[in-house]
Amino acid sequence: MRQPFTFFIIISLIFFSCSYECSNATVNFSLVSFQPGETDTIIVRKFIKMSNFISLLDTFSLNQFNSSFNTTNDTLDIRYSFGTDNGLLSKYDYEIYLPGINKLYKISEINEEFRSINQGLSCKKIGCINSIKSYRMNGELINVNSYYTLYFVK
Repeated sequence: MRQPFTFFIIISLIFFSCSYECSNATVNFSLVSFQPGETDTIIVRKFIKMSNFISLLDTFSLNQFNSSFNTTNDTLDIRYSFGTDNGLLSKYDYEIYLPGINKLYKISEINEEFRSINQGLSCKKIGCINSIKSYRMNGELINVNSYYTLYFVK
């Protein structure tokens, strides 16, 4: 009786030791139909999640000198990194402020699907990333299908 139980424990340990957490999803954002002067400086405020935008953690200024600004047609894609965080993470709420036009976007309740991968006995890791399922922009719920870019339309 003891041998099957010991065998089960060993197999379970091997099986669970081969489970890898996926990387957190990082979300960038794009501005659609804005003029260049309206987007030359962008202020990002990071808040404790679900604090109703009261518990401010940090503030960052994004511009063409400290971030990647790429324009394609009428869309400005912004890729950025600050501190140890890359992009917007689901563990925070954010305000995106465009001082050039006095426009504020509040991003909250970023809902990330947390996954892990398991390759069984081989323990071969295949890369993966969690996905964003929904978020709120200015209180409106927006459902997405694994996209990693938020679009702000003028």
